[in-house]
Amino acid sequence: MSQKETNIWRSILLDSQKLGYRLFRNQRYKGQSDKGAWLDCGVGGDGGSDLIGYRIITITPDMVGRHVAVFAAIETKIKGGRKSPEQKRFIDAVNNNGGIGLFAYSIDDLIDVS
Repeated sequence: MSQKETNIWRSILLDSQKLGYRLFRNQRYKGQSDKGAWLDCGVGGDGGSDLIGYRIITITPDMVGRHVAVFAAIETKIKGGRKSPEQKRFIDAVNNNGGIGLFAYSIDDLIDVS
């Protein structure tokens, strides 16, 4: 991940709280244990997003005042950054199952969802 992309996810991680999100860094990596077994760490397999968590939403009038947490997956990108097929599948799966999944180039992409 480039330094510029790191700056993007750090900025989104901090600024997203103002929009009702609670996001966490989802560091994906594969490594070998001391016994030689390969470990796949992080959430979502090879396409897992950079930031995952939830957004607090107040729901419909018949349930006034009740809040729900909606799963959110944010894949940060620099302008022109490549979206892998695995990342696209993960984002699509989140959206198709009622969550918020998106590619973000800045905090403005999260504001558009709000």
